[in-house]
Formats: sequence, structure tokens, C-alpha cells
Amino acid sequence: MKQVADERVINRGHDESGLPSPLWRAAQVDPSPRPLLQDSCNNGLGGHVTPEIIRASRNDAERLTTLMLRSAAYQGRYASILAGYRVSPDYIDRHLVFAAVNAHRDVVGFYALLSDAPELDLLFVADNAQGAGVGRALVGHMLTQARAAGLSTVRVVAHPPAERFYRRLGARRGATVPAAPPRVTWERPEMWFDVDRDQ
Repeated sequence: MKQVADERVINRGHDESGLPSPLWRAAQVDPSPRPLLQDSCNNGLGGHVTPEIIRASRNDAERLTTLMLRSAAYQGRYASILAGYRVSPDYIDRHLVFAAVNAHRDVVGFYALLSDAPELDLLFVADNAQGAGVGRALVGHMLTQARAAGLSTVRVVAHPPAERFYRRLGARRGATVPAAPPRVTWERPEMWFDVDRDQ
């Protein structure tokens, strides 16, 4: 089933209006498989690159789901939280979902911002793009979107190993979110970004 959905996105790659999906266009620039980030992508900023961040369309749902489910951060003890979870086309339509693509036009990460109850609901970076500035770029872009939407704060219920990452980017620690068995059997840190409207 998943393979069929991937072929539909790759071979058809159009949204309901008949326009090509931005991520599908990006993926078609160079269809040959290659590592997501290579040394040749280094832009002289200490190994970090600045990915292009583009709005996802509903036809990108399977691609984003695949990136999310392959995350090593959610294997083993943490796997249950993603069991059966999908990034659906309707989810992409309802929320601000953006993806990062690298110089080779590979999707290397994405985020989803809920604006009704301001929350960074999803943030994933491909395993082989970790440490290259992709997560930092996505959070910066998310804060720009939050500012444009008139939000004053954005909540994050963080994956426990990611707490330090969010703190480094300016999030402050809030409460502790209790476990919610059977899917979430561990406590999670609640983090808050204060959105500076003057920037």
C-alpha cells in the first residue's frame, strides 16, 4: 500500500488543481539516489547548510510520513508514539506544513505548526541530515510563520532527547506532560517559544 502511494506521488505528483506539488518538483530535479547531505553542500558555515524551505502540499503526505517513520529518534523505547501515525493530506491542508530541501533537492526535514492552539506539532530531520543546521532552519522558519500569523507563543511537547535542542534555540521549559499509556509511557517536557513580533 505504501509503495503504491509513493508511486502515485512520484509519477503523478499533482495536487487536485492539476499543479505539480512543490516537493514532487523538487524531487524530480535529480532522481538518482544519493546521501541527503554531502560535504559538497558545505557553504562555509562550519558544516551547516541553509536548506530551502517550501510549503508542503497534500500530495506530499506519504513522503513526509516516510521520513518521520524512519527517524532513529523514535525507535526502540519511543517507537510506540508513532505506531500507525500518518501525515495525512487533510492534516497538511489544515495546518502550516513546510519541508526543507537541500542543494540536491532531497527532502531533509519538515515541520507542522498548528495555529488554532499554537503548537509545533511535528518537527523531523532526516537521520543523515542531523547536525547540519536543518532543524535550526526549520525552527527559525516556523517562528517567522508564527509571527506572521500574529501568535505570541508556540508550545512544543518535546521528545525528551530533543529538550536541549529546543533550549539552545531559545525555548523555555514549562510543565512536564505526564505519560499517556499505552502509546506514550514516558513523561515529556513542555517547551515554549516566545514569538518576538518586532523582528
